[in-house]
Amino acid sequence: MIQRVQSVYLLMSIFMTSLFVFVFPYANLVDGGKAFAHGDYLIFGAPLLSMLVSLITILLFKNRKLQINLCSVNQVMVLLSFGGLAYGFDKIGDQYEGLGFGVYAIALSFILITFAKKNIKKDKELVDSVDRIR
Repeated sequence: MIQRVQSVYLLMSIFMTSLFVFVFPYANLVDGGKAFAHGDYLIFGAPLLSMLVSLITILLFKNRKLQINLCSVNQVMVLLSFGGLAYGFDKIGDQYEGLGFGVYAIALSFILITFAKKNIKKDKELVDSVDRIR
């Protein structure tokens, strides 16, 4: 359900991850060039899987326990993206000049997934407490 807060967080996470992958560079280079995530498959794969897992998590709104587990898997995917970034920074080596906005976008995506997971847990606790009252 889109009207739930965690669904909005996950949609924003998909948006931020897509900005990282397709729009913004993760590094600025000395010669004025830019390093993009879509230029290297090791940096490109984990964020795409993260977007897919976020979309699946939104669609499985009736199974909150599975949503929590998928959010944990999604967090691992984003951490793998950071590992890919470390590889990318090592690959460009001496050409590195500064961080691009893509690094901040993927970090914000991780934070949004964490907020979504927290809100899913709150929903689960609320439903469990109502079930205890019955």
